[in-house]
Amino acid sequence: MWCFHKDFPALISAHKPESSSPQKIQQLWEYHTQLRPLLRKFNKDKFGDLKEQQEQARLKLSAIQLEDDCSKLIFTKSKQRKLATYIYSLKDNTGTTVEGFDAVGQVMVKFYISLMGTNTPHKAPLSMGVVNTGPLLTTDQQVALCKPFTDQSNQPSFLFQTINLPVQTAIAVVSSNILGARHAPWYSLHQNFLQATQLQDSHFPVTYLGVPISDGRLSKIHCRSLMDKITTRIYIWAMRNLSFVDRALLTNSVIFSAFNYGASIFLLPNEVLKQLTKLCRNYLWSGTADFKRIPHISWNTTCLPKSKGGLGLKNFEAWNKATVAKLAISTKKDVLWVKWVHSRYIKEREWWDYTPPHEASWYWKKICAIKEYFKGGCPTRRS
Repeated sequence: MWCFHKDFPALISAHKPESSSPQKIQQLWEYHTQLRPLLRKFNKDKFGDLKEQQEQARLKLSAIQLEDDCSKLIFTKSKQRKLATYIYSLKDNTGTTVEGFDAVGQVMVKFYISLMGTNTPHKAPLSMGVVNTGPLLTTDQQVALCKPFTDQSNQPSFLFQTINLPVQTAIAVVSSNILGARHAPWYSLHQNFLQATQLQDSHFPVTYLGVPISDGRLSKIHCRSLMDKITTRIYIWAMRNLSFVDRALLTNSVIFSAFNYGASIFLLPNEVLKQLTKLCRNYLWSGTADFKRIPHISWNTTCLPKSKGGLGLKNFEAWNKATVAKLAISTKKDVLWVKWVHSRYIKEREWWDYTPPHEASWYWKKICAIKEYFKGGCPTRRS
């Protein structure tokens, strides 16, 4: 690299010793000693900024590549927007489909030319049968609409007094829904009741007190609100510079409290539990909801107590099973729901020896499966 520089030969030959000298070895050593600092200074002055130049060239190349990508993206989006405004086919007055830009343009020109100097055609008359369908104004309401406005009517106090009672009544009606079995023999009575009370008919799945209720198997679609709520919180926290201890505290308190409400009522699907574990694991170790780094320890080890080498976090799958197993079906027989369970399923049999029938609901089978799980000694799985 030095040999190709124009000043290098002059630097080498400036202090070169004479070849006929008797002390050639001594002079050669002195020559190398003098040449070393000169070469060091030569390298610093002429080639010391090579790394900086290389970095600048790399940044310039990267900027050019990004500029090319942005230009391609801008032109592609512009082309897509332009193509989205094109009309490729159109029907003329006879109903024939015309294709091609020139043919479509001619059809448009003919249509607008036909509108020049013409009047708006008369519209079809109103169908009174359609108008009379549904709620109609009473005679008193029609008379009230025809009354002239007064200064008192424009006052806010008069307006609130007028609509206060109807609005209070409407709130109770709008917020009330009725679930009816569509294949039941009394479904016609259900329809008559809806017409008499002006309540709204509803169907499964529904949300009651923040909990999804379904007439079939609980799926991850029913738990989407829970997943969206936790994911939104994690994305908000990811924008803040929180320490590992803060992330562990938020995971074990805020996220767990949102999960515990639904987990104490029914057994969540495995896909939901795995997704919750994945979100919390990613946020704990990388600070975001997306996977960015491999965890240092497994999630099962993370959920162990601190005295056992863990962080004391809650295991969602194990906690869900434990909270469902807390349902005191065999002891609190004075509770209405427990009474209904005993009269519908258990029927004077021993709870710990009970086996659910084949036609039992999915939820009841899951509760019985949890009972058998804890009877077997709670086998643990390590990952």
